[in-house]
Amino acid sequence: MTKIDFTDRIETLRKDIIDAIRQLLYSHGLNEITFPEEQDDPVWVIWYDNDANPFECQVTGIRMTDDNMTVIAYEKETDIEVECHSPYELGATNIDWLQQMYEAVWQQLEDNNNDNN
Repeated sequence: MTKIDFTDRIETLRKDIIDAIRQLLYSHGLNEITFPEEQDDPVWVIWYDNDANPFECQVTGIRMTDDNMTVIAYEKETDIEVECHSPYELGATNIDWLQQMYEAVWQQLEDNNNDNN
């Protein structure tokens, strides 16, 4: 049996989700979004510090450029806000977390917009 390598497909999907978040923000004239402090279903991710210690963080915002995504999150134990620019920090490499971030952006921008119509 041949080993299947999913790396390229996962990387493509990761890039597609990030691009969808970018396009959703840009379509509303935004390059960043801050989520409300009280959310029905907040996005939680794991962030690793420089010593590779894991910390559970709630995503509080996303900032986009044409070639970069910054995830802004609140670390609940140390009471600090962290900004992660690398796709390999925080949740930017995990496609499940990225999908949850996309859903949170969609809900805040599109669902709220539809409620106002």
